[in-house]
Amino acid sequence: MEQVIERLLREEFDYERGSLDFSCPRLELTIEKGETAEGSFTVYGLPGKLTKGRITTSDMRMECLTPEFCGNEEQIQYCFHSSILLIHLLFSYLLF
Repeated sequence: MEQVIERLLREEFDYERGSLDFSCPRLELTIEKGETAEGSFTVYGLPGKLTKGRITTSDMRMECLTPEFCGNEEQIQYCFHSSILLIHLLFSYLLF
């Protein structure tokens, strides 16, 4: 670990792109309208390598409570707001 810190202090970064593993391959939720569901999953990086990344979503109902991760293993928390779906549908309806 001391060697890794020394390399980082010398700004010697390893940009090799590896794969990430996840504790669950897919998130599936059963939720009623107006409810909120919270949960988490784990991101695993390459063993012995420092992995850093950002979590983003294109779905406005999904909130990433852990927007960034750094390390070999990181728990990512999220919150799904189904009430936003109702507002979005109502707004879309009013536009037409």
